[in-house]
Amino acid sequence: MKPLILKNNYGRFMQERAYLLLTAIVLIVMTIATAYIVTMKTPQAEIGVTPSAATLLRIKPTKNQNVAFKAVTPGKTYNQDLILGKYDAYVTKKNGHYKVTTVRSSSLKKQLSTYLNTGVYQNTAKSKESIFKIFLSVLAMSTMILSLILYKFYFDDRNGMDKRIYLSGISTLSYICQHFSFNVLVLSGLTLPITVIFLPLFGITLSLGLLAAIVLVDIFSAAFGLMISTLTEKNQGALIIGTILTVLTLMISGALFTVKANTFQDRLQYMFIQHYTADLGKYLDGSGHQLGLPLAAITAYTAIFLVIAWIFQKKRSTD
Repeated sequence: MKPLILKNNYGRFMQERAYLLLTAIVLIVMTIATAYIVTMKTPQAEIGVTPSAATLLRIKPTKNQNVAFKAVTPGKTYNQDLILGKYDAYVTKKNGHYKVTTVRSSSLKKQLSTYLNTGVYQNTAKSKESIFKIFLSVLAMSTMILSLILYKFYFDDRNGMDKRIYLSGISTLSYICQHFSFNVLVLSGLTLPITVIFLPLFGITLSLGLLAAIVLVDIFSAAFGLMISTLTEKNQGALIIGTILTVLTLMISGALFTVKANTFQDRLQYMFIQHYTADLGKYLDGSGHQLGLPLAAITAYTAIFLVIAWIFQKKRSTD
């Protein structure tokens, strides 16, 4: 196989440094922001205690409970303080039962109410348990969009250069594979060192499994971008359509947010590759998920994307 396209793409990529700079900046910002979010400590909840529940002021919550009780005098600012965030919740007591009022989250209300009325404190899931699930999900979104940008050189070739390339003896399969390989090399060549440099700064432990997962994400992202590019006429159209599909499917897949059970979305989430990227992250987080299914699903989707891209490029080359 003549590496003609790889050489041409590399030469053009080095001449147009803006694409290198853009890709690097996006990946650096994404890595730093995601690492910061998944490792930051949950702020202590400030709980206002009304006179009816004053006995709570004698309780000293443990560090693990992460709450602080403070005496307040109910007045006109009672609800206003909740809205403005001065307090996360108010506690009152009536007929021996504690009532929690909050505008923050239902989980806080349930957690605090259970603790005060039964003595049982249920910890919420710690962010570190989802470090790699969130990181790989956000990485997948970023690289899927970046791959669409990097296929600029594929669209440049469609202005007539691709016809001359075919005349040199390069087959459609070789043509597709070289554009795909170039994209994978650029994405992996940036994501791997950026990950190795920045994640340890936030106390996140690296592993060979994580690095292999990153390369796998880069591969299917490049395949996704190639498929979208072969289906559209212009780079701008591919970027718009691909970005919409990326964000929409990320939301539906349950990769970042837990999907409510027994809903249409609950059944639909398994159709999207980001769901299996999140499962791969869960495996790396040590949450007990199996490795076989996400690997098989991601590999299958990558192969499907590449086959679709080859079919449409073959059709285009014969028109």
